[in-house]
Amino acid sequence: MGEAVAAVDTSESLFAPKELESLVRSIGKDAFLFLLEEKYEIKEELSKTISDLALIIENHKNRDEMIGILVEVKECCSSVHEETFLEFCEKYGITGIVFNESLKISALRCYLQQPEHFATIKMFSAINKEKQFDVYGGKTTDEEVNLKKEHRTEIKSVLEDLIEKGRKCIISTTQIQNEIIMSAHFESRKKTFTTISSGEKIETVTITPTVKAVAKYNIKENRLRVKGGPSSKLKDSIIQTFGKVFFGDNSHFTGENYEIYKLDKVKKDDFSLTLDEELEEEVISAVIKEEILIVPIEDDTIRLTVAGKDVEKALEFLSNDKINLKTQQREQVKIEITLKQPNDKTKKIAVTISNNSKINFNPQYSGIVHKCLTKWGIELGTE
Repeated sequence: MGEAVAAVDTSESLFAPKELESLVRSIGKDAFLFLLEEKYEIKEELSKTISDLALIIENHKNRDEMIGILVEVKECCSSVHEETFLEFCEKYGITGIVFNESLKISALRCYLQQPEHFATIKMFSAINKEKQFDVYGGKTTDEEVNLKKEHRTEIKSVLEDLIEKGRKCIISTTQIQNEIIMSAHFESRKKTFTTISSGEKIETVTITPTVKAVAKYNIKENRLRVKGGPSSKLKDSIIQTFGKVFFGDNSHFTGENYEIYKLDKVKKDDFSLTLDEELEEEVISAVIKEEILIVPIEDDTIRLTVAGKDVEKALEFLSNDKINLKTQQREQVKIEITLKQPNDKTKKIAVTISNNSKINFNPQYSGIVHKCLTKWGIELGTE
């Protein structure tokens, strides 16, 4: 990641003397004098006027670089959540920040000491200042999570699966104290515009818009806050991804209406993973690959795990006169669904459902998974 000043236009027309004075005034004398001394070894008095300080910029050999730094720091201070920014500075080893120091001076310290990380620190610190997040409550849990390397990798992998091949996405995840923060930029479909300039010259312009999504999970509150623009699909995918990655449960964050998955249906005689005409349009086959059964035997309860190509058929062979395994309580069921794909290809997806309404699968296939479970009587709705 290069220094953030690279894209700043510091041409004469943009930063005339009056604009330079305005820039110095917005950053403050104290912060500007700090920059002069720390980076350029120029010692000036606080009594200098704004005009005098602007003239220093105008006549300096590194004029454009100096303006670029000031613009970056000004934009940073207007966009970040101050407390979060200072916590990130500490995390990245920024030294010299003191109690009650101006945020602009702290931002300059950050830029001068860690220019390669400045943009990242600014981006994540701005998320906590953003408003209009949708808030989702997590299911009650005693499990407290912290961000690990494998979490970062899985979040990126799952979300990238949701994007069409060929589209670019940039996903960054970090943790600051009790919050796990994610920022994602997804490339949208290209759009082409035809324009006619004043000289009646027709031009075609193609742009590639991006969609920004941010999320933050508070470990102590067990609350997920998501902002995903106008796309409800993207927002739902992020909600499911956080549940899958940190709790192995796509439905962990479901607000007040928890989705209900019940396995009682599985032990009934009429249960089967049948495919009607509607499902056959997307699904080739479905089979239970693994089940965890709770089997009462005299004064004991046995927890039995059975895995195979078709567990329901296996249970018929394993049952005897004393115990009919097919009628026993299920604690967990893993279903393998084979989906139709373009060019006569197939895709196998695993869906794991527990009797406490936890469900785990790739969020990319949410639509067909919930359609199947509803038809099979496993997903019964909400409460």
